[in-house]
Amino acid sequence: MSETTSNYGNSELGHIERAHLGGRDLVIWVPAKLAPHTPILVAHDAQNYMIPADETWNGRNWGVIEALESGRIKPTKDGLLPLIASVVLLDTALRVNELMPEDFVHAHPGFWDDQTSPRMTESRALMGNAYADAVALDVIPALCERFGIEHDLDRTAISGSSMGGLACLYAVARHPEVYGTALAYSTHWPIGGNDLVDYLIDALPNDSKHHFYIDAGDIELDASYPPFLERATERLLGRGMHRERDFVTKVIPGTGHNETYWSERVHTVTNWWLAQI
Repeated sequence: MSETTSNYGNSELGHIERAHLGGRDLVIWVPAKLAPHTPILVAHDAQNYMIPADETWNGRNWGVIEALESGRIKPTKDGLLPLIASVVLLDTALRVNELMPEDFVHAHPGFWDDQTSPRMTESRALMGNAYADAVALDVIPALCERFGIEHDLDRTAISGSSMGGLACLYAVARHPEVYGTALAYSTHWPIGGNDLVDYLIDALPNDSKHHFYIDAGDIELDASYPPFLERATERLLGRGMHRERDFVTKVIPGTGHNETYWSERVHTVTNWWLAQI
């Protein structure tokens, strides 16, 4: 069962639906032109991803709908725009619990004790595997069935920022049979430091079939990210992966850690994936 929302996101190009599929609540942008080969982009943080900015918790959104309607997000060579589904978290207070790579925490039992940020959750519940598995094994098959799409690795990507960037990389590492691409904005490496960089990069599939976009700003919270991104780049290269073919890593000067900055590049990052299809 699904329902159409207000006029936001509804045009000749497609429309927004809210649905409960695969056991999760979703906000879905459905392109007007659907085909078995329609790409699927799954994103985290539905609370600010494809809803009007004045309805978000901080008055900002990712600008995805605006990028689609302005034509900045380009269709594939077959003329298909992606179906985009953003996942509603069970509880935003447990965002870290759902998005943190769980197996890393198992391997580093002192993880919670090392956290000092006042924004950290008080709960130590480990929910990352359940979340990653639900999206890969329940949500995506349900989307394919609902919209008549044939799943294909190259046409399936996962996107997110900060903790969501970590969750994207973890999702591909955990389910390389589902996702061909991870689009990780402002990836929040400091929560696990160099150990987390090494763990996640080493866990990624290295077969020329999977592609990774990982970026960082250099101001605000992002100011601490570039050294970790440099380490990630060196480790990707050390594993024999090739720039552009297998991965892109970049620092975006003058950008920080909020949706306004991510909205300025969401179209170029999404187009990088779509151009490969």
